[in-house]
Amino acid sequence: MKNNEIMINNDNILSKIRRTLHNLFHKDKKQNKKTEENNIYDDINKEYKSEYISEKERIFTLYEDMKKGNIDIYEIPSQDLNMIKELLLSEIDLKEKKLDEIQTDINRSKYNIECYKKEKSKYLNNN
Repeated sequence: MKNNEIMINNDNILSKIRRTLHNLFHKDKKQNKKTEENNIYDDINKEYKSEYISEKERIFTLYEDMKKGNIDIYEIPSQDLNMIKELLLSEIDLKEKKLDEIQTDINRSKYNIECYKKEKSKYLNNN
């Protein structure tokens, strides 16, 4: 007896129809919930979009001026400092990820060099 004869086949016609109906009915409910939530967020975003953009630009300019040394840290309000702190933490995370990728590339290159050395020595020993 072969292994594929032992396995139960769940792809018969009835199971496909049942799965299709299940997906059809449950998909609509999920999509309706998502579209309602998106509509609410879109309305909120439209109302505050200009304020959000201007606040974002102001924080980024403060952040850049602080990094350049044009503004002293003690001159910045505490709320803005908290936002700048979040920017710094996200920048640190991005740089750590970049360093991890670079370290992975270096390790991969070292491994490839070692493999090439081994292959070269095998080739030279055979000749």
